[in-house]
Amino acid sequence: MNEEQCVATAEMHRVVNYVGDILNFAFDGGKYPGSLGAVKDYTFVDYFTLRKRSMQLFRENTYARGLIRRLVRNEIHIGLTLDSNPLTDVLPIDEDYASEWAAHSEVDFNMWAENPEACDYYKQDTLGKLAERARQTALLSGDCLVVLHMNPVTKLPEVQLIDGAHITTPNLTGFWTNGNRVCHGVEIDHKGQHVAFHVNSHENGVHVSKRIPAKGKKTGRKIAWLIYGCDKRLDDVRGEPILSLVLYMLKEIDRYRDAEQRAAVVNSLLPLFVKKTEKVMGSNPIGRGAIPRHDGVVINEHRKDESKSSRALQFQESLPGMVLDDLDYGEEIVSFQTNRPNVNFEKFEKAILNAIAWALEIPPEIVTLLFQSNFSASRQANNEFNVYLQYRFSEFGKTFYQPIYEERLLSAVLENQLEAPGFLEAYRDKRQWRIITAWSNASWSGLSRPSVDIKKDVAAAQQGLQSGIGTYDHWNRRITGKSFKDTMRARAKEQKELERLGLSFAAEEDNNGLPVITEGIIEEYLQEQAEEQEKAHE
Repeated sequence: MNEEQCVATAEMHRVVNYVGDILNFAFDGGKYPGSLGAVKDYTFVDYFTLRKRSMQLFRENTYARGLIRRLVRNEIHIGLTLDSNPLTDVLPIDEDYASEWAAHSEVDFNMWAENPEACDYYKQDTLGKLAERARQTALLSGDCLVVLHMNPVTKLPEVQLIDGAHITTPNLTGFWTNGNRVCHGVEIDHKGQHVAFHVNSHENGVHVSKRIPAKGKKTGRKIAWLIYGCDKRLDDVRGEPILSLVLYMLKEIDRYRDAEQRAAVVNSLLPLFVKKTEKVMGSNPIGRGAIPRHDGVVINEHRKDESKSSRALQFQESLPGMVLDDLDYGEEIVSFQTNRPNVNFEKFEKAILNAIAWALEIPPEIVTLLFQSNFSASRQANNEFNVYLQYRFSEFGKTFYQPIYEERLLSAVLENQLEAPGFLEAYRDKRQWRIITAWSNASWSGLSRPSVDIKKDVAAAQQGLQSGIGTYDHWNRRITGKSFKDTMRARAKEQKELERLGLSFAAEEDNNGLPVITEGIIEEYLQEQAEEQEKAHE
């Protein structure tokens, strides 16, 4: 090796050592090498195993089923409520027309949503029940595919739900289709947009893969889309089950509970045993004794004659609370320890459930349905859960309900079942997207959790309105869960019935017992309501 080669080799070793030093001493978040364990690459997620374990846990684990049912029951309840609100600032309509149109649109949509023959592809469930199934599936499988079909009779959309577990890449040659990439069963174009979904199904006993496009090729109308159960990363295509974070914790706490329960059962089956305080042979308090030996061992003289002291015991004839009598010399009855189940199990279980509830953004009191006697603590837990629910109402309304409502609105306008001036023209011209957004603008509200102390909440609402804090609609939704508009409509009907019966209540009377609202004003208000309803039907 010449001098130049030696210099080059030395330089190469120097570079290698330098790179090695960087790799060994570069900051990776740990306090010392290996303190954080092996580094995992979450780019490749085993969605199949996660779904299977999540579903297994839901079927077998008490805690997992309770968590999922509590979430679905509070987030969906019987379905979210539509509050249509066309934007008059964009549309060439006034507030009165917008109010009438919104009322008619809500009635029309609710009639369709409550009819399984009209809204369900399988003709079985209402839209509220479909929402419950979609949310539960998304939580357990990570995502759920919503597909819209056009009913040939009503010309309105029907909703079909497909478990995310059925969305898979068809075969090895299907990773690239029409220039698009297929990732975990989802076909994606070069922009990252979802183009289609590949669904594995059975047809005539054969596994087939069916391609469902995300939008119509000619019309551009929405056909299928995924809804997710929980947060996902920006680059993720599929969603993870919400239980994936706590799979191990839920499994182990369930095993611990089963073990303690089994220990308690064993203790109850064997309540006591006989302890020999001295070395005695041939003594058996519940059976025939062995042959005595004369090797220095203490022998019970009574046991030499088995015919005189036979203590054979028939367990079938035993009664609870029975006491053994006539113990041999050196024998005493000892009870099993009664510290099973473990007295600390409840504290340990509470600590684990608190950690799980914290990870899922749910107050522990809501998870366990155990509330403290302290009013402030219970109210704060209720308020924190309301914050979570309001977010979920908004997210689920936007991802599940809103696309269905927009397609339902478009179909109703096309079939002349609903009037929306300028809507079809704007739909044909995508530059007028503001018109479509203004007509389809809506909000979705869910269950309003009952007040912890309704008297205090009503007093707060009265003071807030007197001080100009909040609106009637705000306080109505907060206390009753209904909008001010719906509340006033219901009260108008009730007032009409009271007038017909000639009744009035103290809440509507002054200090002299006379109605606060005079008969003329009531009749005028009811007449206006009747005219508005008549216009809406026209």
